[in-house]
Amino acid sequence: MRSLLGSGDHYARLWQRRERLSEIPALLIWGMQDNLFTPGHLARWRRALPNARTLEVGNAGHWPHEEQPEMVAGALRCFLDSDRFYAERPRGPA
Repeated sequence: MRSLLGSGDHYARLWQRRERLSEIPALLIWGMQDNLFTPGHLARWRRALPNARTLEVGNAGHWPHEEQPEMVAGALRCFLDSDRFYAERPRGPA
């Protein structure tokens, strides 16, 4: 925890570059009972990534993938199977 608290400048620099992510397909998975990253933080990410899909896990906290693994896995499968993900993801060298 101490390393996170001392990394504010680093995270601020990353946040300033968030527009680089705005066109990349994204899925936000958010535990709505998280005491650290609140629904207000989710709203901020939604503004930063307006094209992202969002899964709000109402009965999960900080670790939704551990608390509701089937729900999270299903959302990931749907996201990765979507036409938009494959049409818009960056392609490597041919």
